[in-house]
Amino acid sequence: MDESTAANTEPGGHAVANLSPTLQRIRVYSDWLDAVLIRTAYFSGGLFALTAFFITYDVLARKWGHVVGIPSTRVTDEISGYLLVLAGTWGMAYTLRTEGHVRIDVLLPFMGRKLKAIADFIASITTGFFAFVICWKSWVLVIDSIETEITSSTYLLTPLYIPQTILSIGFTLLAITSFALAAFQIMELGVMLTRGEEAVPVRQSLGDPTGPG
Repeated sequence: MDESTAANTEPGGHAVANLSPTLQRIRVYSDWLDAVLIRTAYFSGGLFALTAFFITYDVLARKWGHVVGIPSTRVTDEISGYLLVLAGTWGMAYTLRTEGHVRIDVLLPFMGRKLKAIADFIASITTGFFAFVICWKSWVLVIDSIETEITSSTYLLTPLYIPQTILSIGFTLLAITSFALAAFQIMELGVMLTRGEEAVPVRQSLGDPTGPG
């Protein structure tokens, strides 16, 4: 790669030579968001693996632990439930960012590029509103659990604000990501309508193999 090409390429390998200042700002903010979501995605994936090993160990310990001398934790259901909540909710934002959620797109193939951008914006706003409501109510529940010092009715007597906080952070990330995507999409749509430029997909900086490099 020569110096002129390198000068017009982002750290992630994306060419920015012909991008307007607006689209370049979108790329910068998008990369900041990506940096957070990629880390939460790896963290979630690691938790799923940890949960699988934990459950496997406890099943084997319950079956043959008395033979080989390994103890059972006896709290598999509760701990694995917390891990699954953490992994699942903290991975939702990354999945949205990479368009990994199930989507009914019967009409999208028949839409033009601008109409698709409008549909994407509406979908992001709707998802963000749903996530915001869950996020808001979850944090209210967290505060209430802290004030009342309520615990679970299980063996561990876990303070309920702990799993509730985990859930709330996950939906907070989802709400922030949804509204951020909506903002990026409306900015891109504005550029498309006013300047006729090709829109830069907001998921491109996460390594979308179909997008321009």
